[in-house]
Amino acid sequence: MFALQRLDPRQERESWVRQTKESGSAPQKWHSRAMGTFAAITAGADKLPTKGRGPTWSSVECFQGGCLADATYHDQQAFGEFDKLMIKDHDSPFHTWPGQKRRSPPVRRDDGTVVATWFLMTPDEQFSNQGR
Repeated sequence: MFALQRLDPRQERESWVRQTKESGSAPQKWHSRAMGTFAAITAGADKLPTKGRGPTWSSVECFQGGCLADATYHDQQAFGEFDKLMIKDHDSPFHTWPGQKRRSPPVRRDDGTVVATWFLMTPDEQFSNQGR
């Protein structure tokens, strides 16, 4: 039997970002929907009980394999609070995305802030072909 080497959170996040970016930058019909979904997620963050402790979002970048945005949190506790709310709310724009979605592991920075990258991956075939 062999053991799988586990990446540390920083390496794992960087690997996911690199793989998504390496998928290519050709515009896709579904990119505008993904941008709108991220806009709804960030706007909705202001209405959550974590108000004032929600993340600051980077601009959204889209590639053939998916779109991504970094969320920077005040600290690990703020990350945990926001993450729990996002996972719990099955009506959130994140959960209603018609393709795979994921979040990188949280990475603590030297200044105490925490960054995680959120991904909306290429939607399923039917959605992509409709060009919504």
